[in-house]
Amino acid sequence: MVVSRGQESHAETVLEYDRIKELKAFDETKAGVKGLTDNAVAKVPKIFVRPAEELAEELNCRWADIQVPVVEHGIPVGVLEEMIEGVRLFHEQDVEAKKEF
Repeated sequence: MVVSRGQESHAETVLEYDRIKELKAFDETKAGVKGLTDNAVAKVPKIFVRPAEELAEELNCRWADIQVPVVEHGIPVGVLEEMIEGVRLFHEQDVEAKKEF
């Protein structure tokens, strides 16, 4: 581990962590976050945890990129509600059913 100025960087403190591998494994389960809650996971997986300073740095860099959603888009409210219901129904399916997608 390389230490500079007596402090360790975040990347250096996480020597054996392979984020890409963990993300792929999570994605391949097709269970999503709902699968974590269904299995009563007691600890938030590392792929969802980011240091506060990293988030603050990203917000400072991307603050100008934040966009306000457009509300007058011409899509009927009924269509939007059906889409939301379809997404909800999809996510409430068993993991095996979702694996088809």
